[in-house]
Amino acid sequence: MPSFSQIQKGTRARKAIPFPTSNTRCDLLADLPELAAQRARDREAWEKSSQAGKAPPVAPDDHVLVDLRVLTGTEESLVLQKAREHAIQHGSKDPKDGDPLYEAGKMAWSLAFGVLDHDSPEDDPKPFFSSAKEILDELDGDLIGFLYDRWDSWQGECSHRIGTMTGPQFWEQLVRVTVSDDDLPFLQMQRTTQWVLFRTLGLLYLNSPEAKSGFSSAFAGMQKNELKLPTQQPGKKSKNHSQGKRK
Repeated sequence: MPSFSQIQKGTRARKAIPFPTSNTRCDLLADLPELAAQRARDREAWEKSSQAGKAPPVAPDDHVLVDLRVLTGTEESLVLQKAREHAIQHGSKDPKDGDPLYEAGKMAWSLAFGVLDHDSPEDDPKPFFSSAKEILDELDGDLIGFLYDRWDSWQGECSHRIGTMTGPQFWEQLVRVTVSDDDLPFLQMQRTTQWVLFRTLGLLYLNSPEAKSGFSSAFAGMQKNELKLPTQQPGKKSKNHSQGKRK
């Protein structure tokens, strides 16, 4: 049996997305005159610099592609380490999930590792950003959050575990879990999906004639309108970080 080091591990897949340039809005929204005016001024300044041979190779409003890539365990560990250091440096006493400073560092370092130069070769990928500091210094918080959500979505899509499911897929997975002697169908689901599955089964039971006819004293005080099936997964800022949303 070969060891892991003998297996061809392959190259982590990359997904190309357009990088949202400064002073632009979502294409579903109408442009703002202030943003349009600033883009015009930026291009004018760029053209003047270009004539003097000083301009960067890309105009400020050009279309730019970047690549998203999932992180390794080592990279994720560095993200968490750097996020904690960032939060402490800026005054947080106990950095953890939910701390705004910790979350800002986590997003910036995730993007520093997870966003690549689209034109860099697969066998020698190059980061798009020079550092997490560049991200924090040059991008506004909303844009950092938007890019992070796009990267995190790709991380979730590449997960070995099931996240979002349609109604039929949910019940098919429930049947697989029920009839299988293996725990694989259950473990293939992300933790929030497991929670929804388990809670759905419990609420179906509580709404069943069998349960209502034999309620113990523990359930005697529950009102009928409290026994409702869950309509969504537990609230998170984006998606589950642990399996698909990294923590």
